[in-house]
Amino acid sequence: MKICIAQLRPSVGDPDCNLKKIERAVQEASEKGAQLVVFPEMFLTGYPPKDLLLQNWFAERVEQAAAALAALSAKHPELGILCGLPPSAPGGKWHNSAVLMQGGEMRALQHKTALDDSVFDEHRYFVPGEGGATASFEGETLTIAIGEDSLASLAGQSAALGIVIAASPFHLGKPQARISSLQKAAKECGFPLVFVNQAGGQDELIFDGASIFCDSQGRVTVLPVFAEATLVIDTDAPAPASTELPASDAAWLYGALKQGLHDYLAACGQARVILGLSGGIDSAVVCALAADVLGPENVRGVIMPGPFSSPGSVTDAEALAANLGIKTHVVPITDLYEAYLGALKDILTDRDPDVTEENIQARIRGSILMAFANRFGGMVLATSNKSESAVGYATMYGDMVGGMAPLADVYKTQVYALAEYINGRREIIPQSTIMKPPSAELRPGQKDEDSLPPYKILDPIIAAYVEEGRSAADIVSLGYAQETVDWVIKNVNRMEFKRRQAAPCIRVTKAAFGAGRRMPIAAKY
Repeated sequence: MKICIAQLRPSVGDPDCNLKKIERAVQEASEKGAQLVVFPEMFLTGYPPKDLLLQNWFAERVEQAAAALAALSAKHPELGILCGLPPSAPGGKWHNSAVLMQGGEMRALQHKTALDDSVFDEHRYFVPGEGGATASFEGETLTIAIGEDSLASLAGQSAALGIVIAASPFHLGKPQARISSLQKAAKECGFPLVFVNQAGGQDELIFDGASIFCDSQGRVTVLPVFAEATLVIDTDAPAPASTELPASDAAWLYGALKQGLHDYLAACGQARVILGLSGGIDSAVVCALAADVLGPENVRGVIMPGPFSSPGSVTDAEALAANLGIKTHVVPITDLYEAYLGALKDILTDRDPDVTEENIQARIRGSILMAFANRFGGMVLATSNKSESAVGYATMYGDMVGGMAPLADVYKTQVYALAEYINGRREIIPQSTIMKPPSAELRPGQKDEDSLPPYKILDPIIAAYVEEGRSAADIVSLGYAQETVDWVIKNVNRMEFKRRQAAPCIRVTKAAFGAGRRMPIAAKY
């Protein structure tokens, strides 16, 4: 059977736009002689639509779009259309379903059985269905399933072909694990498998695409990652050549961040960005990423030297801007800082300078960035990373301001790997930025390690606690000092209120703050 895999990015909440994409893919599939075209999970509405599914007006739009899909199928009787959509279910909820249509008639309907609450809260919206259904199509018996977790349900099925439609979000290592799971499932089932995944970014989530055809011998074809793609495959033939996958974790990370930032800005109607350039590694990586996504002409960097900024911070920021070809502005903040100190002299003179004075500088910079956004248009990008976010090493209403924080699910050690990846062909981020010890430069001689454990120690502890759910005792048993582990866990727990006010991030780990780890704010644990 010839099947067109339609690995596409839907627009959440816009069934009309998604119908147009379906129509174009159907036309392409027909022209290429396909018998069946397959779209991702919940493609008609886009995924995840979240509480749009609780709105009556949206339910009406879904019904109208489903009727239009049937009409489109009637216009192409030569082609089957398998698409994810949500039919209504008892109790005011929905099913997450796959419908197979041909000639305007429904040939099969399969409801999702393994609902996913890891990042989707599917039990809030959907009623699970029953698995094991098969359908007859073009003289072949198909088994249809929804979601990556449904692979186990295919074992023991008697069919000529298995089709899985999914909206499987990315995190590091997941595409490779998915490929292995498909190979194993195909060998166990004894029939070919087609896995069609959504592509593109949606809010914090990245859908990496990487759809898969796996023949009965376990040979695999993988479609491009972080991109829309269509491919017609013949399930009776060996798997064709596969796309080349990213060669390193840094390459995977960069691809995910680039796709996520591009789609987020586009969906928010933002064509320009503003960010502070400190001369540090985080702002340099975010700036290079933004210039790659939007073009350097749409990126504006603001250099804001303060009373404790080193000369190298300004020259490194200027060198980065020159390498990228972006526009910059230099706005010194020392006079503003002194004015703040003067206005607050009655409460600041009773003790030595502390975090109060440090945070005033950060908040001055945040206000300046927002002024540039208001004046010139565009979204401010926050530049903090996951290591800082985890333990609260960022200033509310200061360096946390912005509409998106691209690195907020990227550990500091990974930021350095990204910098080296960005510099793979030519030096974009100055080596002096990469080599100097990280510092917020908010007091004389300040270094991050004055307040934090070294990042090569801090990052694995955060990952063990946040992503793996390990206890303090477990982490200490890995060789980390008890005092350090206790400090990290204490700060991760107590900074939940600060993270709740942070800009959205792009999820690239199993447990991104917000998108993949939702903890109570006011709690003792």
